[in-house]
Order: sequence, then C-alpha cells, then structure tokens
Amino acid sequence: MLTEKRKDLIVKHVNEHEMCRLSELAKLTNSSESTIRRDLEELENLGLVRRIHGGVRSVIKLDQDIKQQVRQSLNKAAKVKLGSYVAGKYIRSNDVVYLDAGTTVQEVINYLKPEQNLVIVTNGIDTAITATNQGLDTILIGGQIKNDTRAIVGASAIAQINALNFSVAVLGANGISEHAGITTPDLKEASLKEAVIDRAKTSIVVADESKIGIATFAKFADFADVQLVTNALTPTKRAILPNKLNLEVVHK
Repeated sequence: MLTEKRKDLIVKHVNEHEMCRLSELAKLTNSSESTIRRDLEELENLGLVRRIHGGVRSVIKLDQDIKQQVRQSLNKAAKVKLGSYVAGKYIRSNDVVYLDAGTTVQEVINYLKPEQNLVIVTNGIDTAITATNQGLDTILIGGQIKNDTRAIVGASAIAQINALNFSVAVLGANGISEHAGITTPDLKEASLKEAVIDRAKTSIVVADESKIGIATFAKFADFADVQLVTNALTPTKRAILPNKLNLEVVHK
C-alpha cells in the first residue's frame, strides 16, 4: 500500500473509532508495527492524530472542530472530486449561491467562472478569499470569527442570513449518522446552517465518506431537509445510513 494512502486510511479509521491499537492498524493496512509507528509520528506532527501508549487516539472531540489547516489536508482527492461534481450539477448561471466555511465546500469554487454571473455568499473567510481570487462576486457575512475554522457565526450573522434568499446552498458537515442526523461540533455554527437551509431553495450537504457514521455535538439538519452528496460509499457505510434519504454517490 502506498504511504499516503496508508496514512489516509489510518486517519479515517482512528477518527471513526476514536482510539486504536498499533496491532489493529498494522492488520488494517497489512503493514508492520514499526511502519505504523513512523506513520503515527508523522501524523501527530501534522496534528491529525494523538499518540498514546500502545496506540493512537483521534484529535476530534465531540464539541470541538479541527483546525482549518488540518482539515484542508484531509481526504484532499475526495474533496476535489466532490467539489467538481457539485459545481457542475447544481450551480447555474445567475444563481445566488451560499457556500459555507467547509474545506470540501471550498473546492466547489475552483469550478465556478466569473462569466456565470454568480453571487457568492459565505460565512467563511477562506471561502471568501478563494472566491474573490477566482473573480466571483462575493459577499462575506459579518459576525463573530471562530479561530479554529475561520468561520463567522453568531446572532448578527444569522440576522443577515435571514434577510437573504439563495438559489442553492452548499454546506459541509462533520458527522452524518442515522441516529444523530447531520451534525457539526459547534452550536453557533449549527444555528447558522439551519438558518441558511431555511432560506435556500435547494440545500446540499457535501461530505466525504469519512464523515459517515460520525456524530458530533449539534444537529443542523434532518436527512429529509437536504441533498446529501458523498463519494465511494462502501456497503458498510451505506448500511449505517437511513434507507430513505436524498443521496448521491460520486464514483468518478
């Protein structure tokens, strides 16, 4: 198994199980424990996992977001594929598009063009910068800035959202599970996402398969509220989702 693919698999597995033993990861990746130790040291230096005696634990807490620079490095290939798909299928010329601060959502911007005459509204500082650099007409919602994700939240942000209407909203999620619904670690961000969904004609949650089966602190949507777009959904992952939901799986 290639080194980067092995590391991605380790991070996904640890995040899904919260804590893992070295022997478990060695078996999962068909690697030696010494190889896994080296991988874990590098992943810990990147802030993606935390080593403990005899194993490793996830850096994701139920009520805490991962820092933006760490999130941007996770599952990059899947995020690019999902961004391309959503931009091509759901966004049309002259749309007013809400894009949140999620790193998967940011990938959508790379496939949008100024000649589409779009208006981009976002609560993400990095999203706004990327959209502006792309030459897109961009509105950045004002309010309280979260240091970890560089997202803008709070009552003033929600008030601005409630005064707007969106053709389509594209939202990220930290967790997607049948029991918990679609979730994010931050209650303020959940409230903002709820407001956006209420103001959008079409709402899309785009998330790579590593988020399936994860439940974080605050629910912001039921499956009936949104179109869920994910990648390469394994039979195991599909089995833990509701039978009835608006689901698209991007295979290519």
